Amino acid sequence: MTFRFALMISGALIAALPFGSPISAQDSGTVHEHHAAHALDLDDNDGRKWTTDASLRKGMQSIRQSFQSRLPGFREKRLESGQYEALADEVDKQLNYMFNNCDLPPEADAELHKLLAFVSGAASGLRSEENRRNGMMSLHRALDAYPEYFDHPGWAD
Repeated sequence: MTFRFALMISGALIAALPFGSPISAQDSGTVHEHHAAHALDLDDNDGRKWTTDASLRKGMQSIRQSFQSRLPGFREKRLESGQYEALADEVDKQLNYMFNNCDLPPEADAELHKLLAFVSGAASGLRSEENRRNGMMSLHRALDAYPEYFDHPGWAD
């Protein structure tokens, strides 16, 4: 798959993500509010997880590590603008890596693009002061959904 094609698909899906809407608290104001984040509509593949490749596993693990390193600061409301920007930069870097190195079967690739479009939308939210909270919660939701739908050996909860 070409990077240009991947960007076109992602851009179309990102445009549909309404990051400006409010999110209700469900769990004492923690990031567990992600359950109220915007729907992430992934196909469950008839109960079987979608296959992954090395680039997907590497990219998602890097995004997860970057997110988790900032999660305590987010929860304590002490993340600075530059930290949100750095996280968004890392997410974008890993998305580019995954798109450029994707080697998945067509069905898994199509489902992956839904997830990565959601992740890309979360990164866009991180860059906007008004949408950072939603961006963090959306990224958290995507990271929670990923191992539910994709087979990533060693991805521990």
